[in-house]
Amino acid sequence: LTKDNRAEFLLNQMMTDGKIPMPMPDRRPAQLIYQIAGIAATEERMPEASGFYEYLLNDVDPQHGMAANDYGYQLLEDDTDRAKAAKYLQLAYILEPEDDNVLDSVGWLRYKQGRLVDDKDNGGPDGIGAISLLARAVKRMGVDTNPTILDHYGDALWMSGKKDEAQAIWRKSLKDVQLMVDTLNADARKPADRFVKKYTDLKTNLQDKLDAAKAGKEPPVAPRWEK
Repeated sequence: LTKDNRAEFLLNQMMTDGKIPMPMPDRRPAQLIYQIAGIAATEERMPEASGFYEYLLNDVDPQHGMAANDYGYQLLEDDTDRAKAAKYLQLAYILEPEDDNVLDSVGWLRYKQGRLVDDKDNGGPDGIGAISLLARAVKRMGVDTNPTILDHYGDALWMSGKKDEAQAIWRKSLKDVQLMVDTLNADARKPADRFVKKYTDLKTNLQDKLDAAKAGKEPPVAPRWEK
């Protein structure tokens, strides 16, 4: 990553193709570091990704909302530092409160914390529960739904007792992820096995949840943190 300038090439290509807006000159160093961190994470080089995120958020641009989101979610999934994960995800929500990925990340944090519904005594951002945040994420996605976000929302609905709604969401997620798996398997460029495995595992987990619910058993929803 530090030797062949792949990240810089990718960033320039994305800007040229119009896939991401050209940042202002003073934001370009931060955006480049963000792209490098993302490539490291995609390549499953988590120590390097963490180093880039830390450098970006501590020394270059502490107000980079998407970096805070991506790093916070990485920490959340790895379960390596819960306090730091919460810190960065809450910062991301303050900076990017309408981004569907941020809404999903913070909603998933609330789920892990066992905070499913809104706290009526806390009207601030910290008082919004998992279901409200994940519902907003799904609404923001529109027709371009993300099966992982739908899966998160289904788990939150199930744990809150809304079992019929949860199963409907899981069925939608299963349909979307099946399409992704079929597309990846048909791709002549042979996508990396880890991407195929990621969505194949999600497909299996969703089917297991639906089968369990249909049989009157408890679905294997994601665990929450013990208090």
